[in-house]
Formats: sequence, C-alpha cells, structure tokens
Amino acid sequence: AGLPATDVVGLPEVQFDAKCSGTPGRAGLKNPEPVAIDPARRRLYVGDRGNSRVLVFQLTDAGYPDSTDAIAVIGQPNFSTCQDPTAPSDAVVKLPSGLAVDPASGRLFVADYGFNRVLIFDANALDAGMRAVRVLGQSNMTDEFFDSGVAGLNGPTGLAYNGPSELFVADQANN
Repeated sequence: AGLPATDVVGLPEVQFDAKCSGTPGRAGLKNPEPVAIDPARRRLYVGDRGNSRVLVFQLTDAGYPDSTDAIAVIGQPNFSTCQDPTAPSDAVVKLPSGLAVDPASGRLFVADYGFNRVLIFDANALDAGMRAVRVLGQSNMTDEFFDSGVAGLNGPTGLAYNGPSELFVADQANN
C-alpha cells in the first residue's frame, strides 16, 4: 500500500474537463498539470489547463503548501476570472503544458501549448495580471503561428531548465 497524501491543493473543486467556466477562485483547479517547484522562493507552481492559468502556492520550510489557497495567478487578470483566451498577449496563457523555474533568477518558464510559445515571467514580483517579460517560439507576444523552423514552436508540451542558458523544450507537433 502507498503512503497517504499529506496535503491537497485545488480542492474542493478539482475538475477534469477542458473548458474554462464559472469562477475558479484561489483554490479551484480544472485539469491540473504540469507542476514545478522553486526551492529558493519556496513556491509550488501548478498549471491549471482548464482555466488557462498558472496558480502559485507558498510552501512551508518543510516543503508543504501553507494553504490550499493560491497566493498568485498567472495568465488571468485575477482569481475569479476565467477567460478562454482568443488572442495571445503578454498577460494570457492558453493551455499551460510545461513549467520550469530558474531558482537563481526567479524566472518562471511557461509552455503555452495553445499559442505555440514559451513565456518567461519574472516571478520575483508576483501581482495580479502579471505580464511575461519575454517570449520564445514567436517573434512577439501577439503572434500565435506554429512554425517548424529553428526559432518556431508548434505545441510545446514540456520544459526542463538546466542552468543560466539551457532551457529544453519538448515541441510536440514538430516531433
């Protein structure tokens, strides 16, 4: 038998359908994946694919969430908004599919499957409606075209960060 969970985040409203609906709040998750941990800032990042956002939870010194309520939201203007993005910008995320953290700088990398890009956020200063500081895979924050060239992305699904200049991207539709 396995060990029981010590904490659960996203309850009482974890859902596994794909559409953004209702008011998700600080604790509601819809199709939660992926996750990343920033050990330097003691944060847990959870991709909330069904609500087109990333939730940020503060961790205790022991590494457990100190609350089931998130402390910040990325990709939506606030906790109660659930907008299915129709156009890319530096403040929206559509289907977060990969997360990675640079613990040295505080940068958060978000693979945005819906808009074929990776967004980079400065997670040192979390605030409502925070904006990405850089985009990879597109020429600017408002493009969403898939591209099979060396600088383009087509459905990024996973990220791994390995130091100051190495971000690995799994680009699903480009094989």
